[in-house]
Amino acid sequence: MSPCKTCGTEPTICQSCDGTDDLKYNFGPTCVKECPEGFDADPDAMKCVGCNKGCQICDEANDYYCSKCDVPLKLLKGKCYSSCPKLYISNFAGDECLSLSLQDIKIVYFPWLCMTVIAFGISMVGKITKETNKGSKVK
Repeated sequence: MSPCKTCGTEPTICQSCDGTDDLKYNFGPTCVKECPEGFDADPDAMKCVGCNKGCQICDEANDYYCSKCDVPLKLLKGKCYSSCPKLYISNFAGDECLSLSLQDIKIVYFPWLCMTVIAFGISMVGKITKETNKGSKVK
């Protein structure tokens, strides 16, 4: 028997819990006995609320998806990391990890230096925008 009181698009996705087997708190698509570390139990709504450890701001629709991390952590795909994983690099502000896939990289040549720049993130004087890349003037 499923602990779901109300189901989402599939029977395994719970929107609320009925308390079967003491699984009374809704956490994401599942029902849990206790809320994970960093989350508080809301007994009125019967759900876990709050953000994961290290997360400063959660997504409004999904508490376990982070949209801003505590300093000095870096954000990548809704999770916070102490350093960027392999094949990712920190953005200029140091708060997000950016992909190092070939379509994201441009090589800028200088007479004395070859410098790798993420096409949408890093600039010495400001952000590179699509308009800048199309030839419009940088202010």
